[in-house]
Amino acid sequence: MEASKEAIGPATPVFLLTNINTNSAVEDFYLKHFKNLQGQNFSFKRNEILLGEVQENLTPKKPQFLIPEDNEIYLKVLELLDDGYGGIIFTGDPGTSKSWFARQIALRLTNGDQDLVKFIQFHPGYQYEDFVESYIPNENGGFDLVDKVFLRACEAARDNPGSTSVLVIDELSRTDVVRVFGEALTYLEQSNRELTFSLSSGRSYAVPANLIVLCTMNPWDRGVEELDLALERRFAKIHFEPKVELLRQALADSQLSDERKGKVEQFFFLTSRHSNRLCSLGHAYFLKVKDDNSLRRLWNHQLSFHYKRVLKNDPEQLATITSAWNRIFDEP
Repeated sequence: MEASKEAIGPATPVFLLTNINTNSAVEDFYLKHFKNLQGQNFSFKRNEILLGEVQENLTPKKPQFLIPEDNEIYLKVLELLDDGYGGIIFTGDPGTSKSWFARQIALRLTNGDQDLVKFIQFHPGYQYEDFVESYIPNENGGFDLVDKVFLRACEAARDNPGSTSVLVIDELSRTDVVRVFGEALTYLEQSNRELTFSLSSGRSYAVPANLIVLCTMNPWDRGVEELDLALERRFAKIHFEPKVELLRQALADSQLSDERKGKVEQFFFLTSRHSNRLCSLGHAYFLKVKDDNSLRRLWNHQLSFHYKRVLKNDPEQLATITSAWNRIFDEP
């Protein structure tokens, strides 16, 4: 952009735009944000390209999804929601992509609107005050009542009654769910949606019907038994198992030889059917494998520590799994 030799005044910048279609989104944009579009004090160079970029930015883009509409897990979620469940728990062995699917299905359910998706990860210290509402100090020495992620997700759903809003809770079983949800737990049931109840603060509240809760959990966490009792009537479950087909996809672009890939599959098959379910791991552990060296690092810096922990009281089985891994690198 360059200035002309004649200036009208320092406080009144004036622009010259050419090649604008009248009654277009571009014209509306510039007339709204630059009300003094007149004269010839300034001119755009390469104005057609610049205006084309603005036109593109003003045009809503179709959301890009990583899972297709006919994805097996997505279709199963739709069926369960149609059955009236207020939420769904993705459960299964570590590394089976539960969290990834929860995020992607949340985007599918909201038609790609990320403003309608809230994400939170539970941990052992997580409390009601972290999840629902809490009082926080203000500048005047008093306290303000603040909505936390659950109520914010509810409000996003209430503000968009024609859309679906999704709350994704990762690692659901890492904390005491009954304590964290408080009185709201009962009202996650679809039959109790829109019914008014009292929060701990005394406020009246209702969980909107268009809020969906997607959760992930490790079935071997300590709090799972209590979790099942609290949520079994309110949430459906989808179990994720280690699948060799997904392992093959994870290794497809690696530089491993076909023989090496086959031996990795044998190890994967062995651990996924081990009598100790904690030995079973999903394909996601192998996503970073690029070649033989990165495969060795996977064992040395991650998998070996996992198996030493879960088999610390069973040295014989630890030796069996270690030997099975070492056979991956045996040369014929």
